[in-house]
Amino acid sequence: MVRLFGVGSANDTVVGDFYMAERINNTAIAEGEAIDRLGAAAYFTTKIATLTATLGTQAGVAGGVVSDTELLADTMVISSETTFLTHREAVLTSDIVTFSPADNTIAEVVFSDFGNSDMLVFVATTVNPTSYNLLVRQVV
Repeated sequence: MVRLFGVGSANDTVVGDFYMAERINNTAIAEGEAIDRLGAAAYFTTKIATLTATLGTQAGVAGGVVSDTELLADTMVISSETTFLTHREAVLTSDIVTFSPADNTIAEVVFSDFGNSDMLVFVATTVNPTSYNLLVRQVV
């Protein structure tokens, strides 16, 4: 499950791409280690979807993971990638669920599964808020 939040104004948008990343040759990584430190050559990435998220007016909580100066996205639109996907990747991207109320309650995207990939990577291509981040929770 993915939720987006950011510092900015209501209706600011973030657009970016989600990738599945798989380690090549069992490259050892430590938990929480950044993909960029290991270098792109250590991973095989496949673009699976594009996200457009719009900040709403609901803020986080003072002292919380999402603070009272950050706004949560209330609209999230996902477009699954359809070009150059293997059968496995096509099956995985066919089951992406979006809850996007557009009424200032929290929006989220649920990736039911992304196979044996080691991580899900988000790369922003357009950012209108001052900053943004993602809350990611594994649902088992």
